[in-house]
Amino acid sequence: MRLLASFDRYPDSVSLTLEPVATDSQKFDLYLTLHLQAQIQSLLGGEIKWGLKGGKLDFLLVNCHLTPNPLSSQELYINRINNYQWRLSFKSPQSIFTGAIERINLGTVSVEEEPYHLTVQFSLTAADICITETSGLWKHDLSPNKHSILERKLAFFLMENQFDAFLSRISLGSSQAELDNVLVEPQPAASENLEKLQTQIEGIYAAVSDDFLELARLAELNPLTDFTGANLLAAELSGISLGMANLYQANLRGANLTDADLSEINGSHANFKGADLSGALLANADLSYADFYRSSLALANLIGSNLEGANLVEVNITQANFSGAKVQGAKFADNVGMTEELRENLRLRGAFCD
Repeated sequence: MRLLASFDRYPDSVSLTLEPVATDSQKFDLYLTLHLQAQIQSLLGGEIKWGLKGGKLDFLLVNCHLTPNPLSSQELYINRINNYQWRLSFKSPQSIFTGAIERINLGTVSVEEEPYHLTVQFSLTAADICITETSGLWKHDLSPNKHSILERKLAFFLMENQFDAFLSRISLGSSQAELDNVLVEPQPAASENLEKLQTQIEGIYAAVSDDFLELARLAELNPLTDFTGANLLAAELSGISLGMANLYQANLRGANLTDADLSEINGSHANFKGADLSGALLANADLSYADFYRSSLALANLIGSNLEGANLVEVNITQANFSGAKVQGAKFADNVGMTEELRENLRLRGAFCD
């Protein structure tokens, strides 16, 4: 198996290498290495700095097949949609991952007949893009709500104008294999798209209302689908109705979510540290592996929710309703409102309670 083609659209930000290791003449163990760095770029007379918190791998295999390795690595979670589409979520204490994820064992490639080739492609969704810094685009006297909306709008702008195609692609195969690859170099955003973005930024900055849903409307963002992985740090969301929203991996640290309707949301792996969810409706929500450290769930309705693997250390759970909630592997400790009866009940259901 030899290298047939390799292309990195933004090599300073994302590059991909594949290493095949032969186990016999017709089988190869396949190892992936990803190199990721934050990128600073000019936009509308200012600058933005962005990085990645995840991505997608697509596989194209001709006259060969892949038997996936079932394990995630220490640096990332792997969610296999099927054998040919994988979602990657990077594990990092920071908002983005920088550095190298080396020699991820993707699995074993078995050759069926000659000629054969395989292509691995790395691409993004808007949820994978994190804006970490901005300068010169707006004054920094913004409310948390406006800041959150503008950052998300920038992520979608990048997705639609720069990252609509793959970022990296690499192909391996036999010497006789032929590829039909048409590679397009990155192009600058169209002037009309830049003008529209400028108008939306100015409109959101000048808006009298700080209502999150109204600001999302001005930005042409869908609050139920467009805030996956979003930075909602200290957002004012009291009483908001976001039932069934996708908030996977969202950062809601310090947010005010009192009496919010968050029923049936996907809040898996979300950050709720220090957030106030007093009285919130979280029935049937997926909160697996979410971090609630030092938040308040007083009077919250968690009936039927999934809290597997969640961190609930030092959380106020006074009169919270955990009936029917999945708590396998959830961590409770130093909780205001914890009763002996509830502690024993949670332990019997698989939670860790100190």
